[in-house]
Amino acid sequence: MKEFKPCRVCQSKQKENTRVPPGFIRTGTMESGFKYKECNCHKKWSQYRDVYLKSKGRGFNLNILDNIDDYVYKGVKSIDAVNKLKSSWPHSNIVYIYGPNGTQKTTTAQLLAFEQIKNNKSCYFILMSRLVDLLMKASSFNVDEETLTKLNKINNSDIVFIDEAFDSEKMTIFKSGWKTPFLDSFLRECLNSNIQLVFISNIEPELISEEKFSKSIKDLVLRESINNRFKLEDRFIDEMEKWDGGSLF
Repeated sequence: MKEFKPCRVCQSKQKENTRVPPGFIRTGTMESGFKYKECNCHKKWSQYRDVYLKSKGRGFNLNILDNIDDYVYKGVKSIDAVNKLKSSWPHSNIVYIYGPNGTQKTTTAQLLAFEQIKNNKSCYFILMSRLVDLLMKASSFNVDEETLTKLNKINNSDIVFIDEAFDSEKMTIFKSGWKTPFLDSFLRECLNSNIQLVFISNIEPELISEEKFSKSIKDLVLRESINNRFKLEDRFIDEMEKWDGGSLF
């Protein structure tokens, strides 16, 4: 977690009086009584610290949060979709964010998750391959404590972000589909528990079953994500442009 750095306004006040805490400004007089006002820079850092602590140990890349002001989103094709997700987060059971490689889906999704955490939502971020592995381990007789801890965090989240979703190249799904019932049951249990699911994928939702996942899962995703599917099309793979999250905090 990055350290607090006072701005010029509160830093100058602290130099005038070493009793003033970092990030605060002293107002008033000795006769009327001194008061301490929190500087805007400290308010912003406190909000960042709160989101950082709530995100820690929940699958997120916290380097994205630490460098949130360095991201610059310059996309044109997908800007409306991104702005819609930023300004009005969907209330549907499933949100589906998809598009080809290099469109900053994962970064965008994590920044959106940080915004939801700021709004007091409990979130968890996980790759679908790791999720399925956890579900399979949990079904065995000797379940380790780490698996149970992770699943407990996931099952007690308001929103679960599942990356690399439904991509058979990113996870082993045999023709028999023997892994998919674990996933199918998990998804339905989440929806029954009012846990919102956000899928981040290279796969168009209509093609989920072609990736060796069951038609039942595909139909569930299509039904529950209607009107809340967002395609990101601006490719940043060559220019390595980044997302501007400064307005989120």
